[in-house]
Amino acid sequence: MNISPFDFHNEAYNMINTTVSGAIDYGLDISTLPPHLSIMTSEDLLHDNKLMLGFSLPEILQDVGTDFWSFIAHQKMQEEEHSVGFVFWCLIEDSRNGVQSVFGMSYFKGEGFKGFLSDIEFQSEPTFLTDPHEIVPAFLDYDFEENCVVH
Repeated sequence: MNISPFDFHNEAYNMINTTVSGAIDYGLDISTLPPHLSIMTSEDLLHDNKLMLGFSLPEILQDVGTDFWSFIAHQKMQEEEHSVGFVFWCLIEDSRNGVQSVFGMSYFKGEGFKGFLSDIEFQSEPTFLTDPHEIVPAFLDYDFEENCVVH
């Protein structure tokens, strides 16, 4: 059984929403939320012809140079046997008015990227982006389908 691109990216959005909203519920100051990366996995369940979608614990990328983010995402997907993509999220600030937003981007193997912007409390409908690389530079625009070899 396969997951549709729509369902995949929708679940990625839900995961980011749950993670950020949970941080708020626990009283964490999300105004300093560092960039996060989580690998998404998928496994067929043996009964009921259903699919289980999962997420790895997020990697916090604040101390990693942006030039290495795509390599880390690629390497983590290679290491995870059932990986089907990844989810990346961070805070961005509008330089015109200082308003912070959550930027989220998901990558589904063989299907590509989707991105969104949301207010930091997920109170209003997100803005879905046709090209998420307009927000986050091309350091995550990478050929994730290639096999990589580390020496």
